[in-house]
Amino acid sequence: MISGLVVVAFATIVVVYVVSKVVSFMVQRVKWRRALDSHFAHWPISWLTGNLNEFSSYEEFFQKSRVFMNDGNKAFLWWLGPFRCVIACCHPDTVKVLLRSSEPKSHGGGGYDFLLPWIGEGLLTAEGKKWERNRRLLTPAFHFEILRDYIDVYNSVVEEFMDKMEKASGGERYVEASAPLVITALDTLLRCALSYNDNIQLKGDDHPYVKAVKRMSALILERSLKIHLYPEFTYKLTKQGKEYYQLCDYVHNFTLDIIAARKKQLAKQEEGEQKTGRKRLDFLDILLTSQDEQGQGLTDTEIRDEVDTFTFAGHDTTSTALGWCLYALGRYQDIQERVFKDVENVMGNRAQVQWEDLTNFQYLPLFIRETMRVYTIVPTISRQVSSPLTIEGVHIPKGVVVDINIYQLHTNPNVWENPMEFNPNRFEKEVFAGRDPYVFVPFSAGPRNCIGQNFAMNEIKTMVACIVKRFHIEADPDIDPEPYPEVTLRPKNGIHLKFTRR
Repeated sequence: MISGLVVVAFATIVVVYVVSKVVSFMVQRVKWRRALDSHFAHWPISWLTGNLNEFSSYEEFFQKSRVFMNDGNKAFLWWLGPFRCVIACCHPDTVKVLLRSSEPKSHGGGGYDFLLPWIGEGLLTAEGKKWERNRRLLTPAFHFEILRDYIDVYNSVVEEFMDKMEKASGGERYVEASAPLVITALDTLLRCALSYNDNIQLKGDDHPYVKAVKRMSALILERSLKIHLYPEFTYKLTKQGKEYYQLCDYVHNFTLDIIAARKKQLAKQEEGEQKTGRKRLDFLDILLTSQDEQGQGLTDTEIRDEVDTFTFAGHDTTSTALGWCLYALGRYQDIQERVFKDVENVMGNRAQVQWEDLTNFQYLPLFIRETMRVYTIVPTISRQVSSPLTIEGVHIPKGVVVDINIYQLHTNPNVWENPMEFNPNRFEKEVFAGRDPYVFVPFSAGPRNCIGQNFAMNEIKTMVACIVKRFHIEADPDIDPEPYPEVTLRPKNGIHLKFTRR
């Protein structure tokens, strides 16, 4: 009798809790719609699905929502299901409001929450005091004195990639290059930041870590458009959820093995048994040894979170950028010739890039920026309003999610003249001078900008310079790579290129 009453009481509490939550959401929805609907362009809003009936993928979302941008709207409104309100910013006037602030990433059901089981609370997802502390502790890992030591690794890794492409293409065949570039970028990151060299390029392009990252990214995007899968307990019951958490276990074990090996190596160094031969600490060394003002270092969980974050973000974004750079070289032959002449002018007869070359290139940096504009590497980032703010004179209530649609910002016809024309000259100093700096934010901007952007740019410059110095590149005219927005802007059909030795 008593146990039955306990069950009834518990069930009653659960029902009351759920009903109260639904009522709270409904009241909030009414308030948000009253505050925002009349101020921002939007599709018709369904009380049940929001705007999910308008598109079935983020690819379709970006295509259909361009009408708002083309009509001159600097931001537009859409609803992800019945309770999640999103303001999408696609103009520097609205984008800068968010990027200048320290608003938290989009948590509270969706957004970056889906990344937490994977990368934990690293710099990408951490907030508040924890983010400030860890950002301060990790900044020395990206000092130019440390980055300068990586140039030899960049040269070595790209040489392995070029040998592979020359063997596969031989100036006669178009070969798929985006998958080998992913392995190349991962190899670079592991060697530079984590002092981990497992000759992964020699093991083929089907590395399990790369496959896991690609699959997890797809699962996150798929989940984000299905409101009923937002609760973690629901998602864990599904086939996709079980797969996602199994992949999380794999990537955690992958990085934990690297951390354990480095700890063991450092312990041997302290005992005087082993020397690394390296002049300075790398990213992982700093994670393992840094301390804050109170003498507290990072916990084991924090170290793993940061390694998971940097391993994922550091190779996925860079490989995507490299792939689009090579495709642009192959597609725009006149521009490739200008890049080649710039590289040849700086490097002369040398096959490898030196540190000083990176600041001497003139046209190559313009080309890379234009590639990152037309083929925006990370299409969207999100923030959740923690305190009321104003966008375009409209009061945005606390709790609303604000997307920064970088891809639409970079191709906005009201911001860029002939936005889909590939023209590196638009980034010449005389042309770009005086423009709002927020028209181009491939690495985000403001206090939460990408901590590894100099690492990425140095790697991209080095590899593109070496590749164009050695090869003339042609893009396959019969295969359109078709940019496809996931966590990064992937080539849906791969990138098929012909490499001919100069």
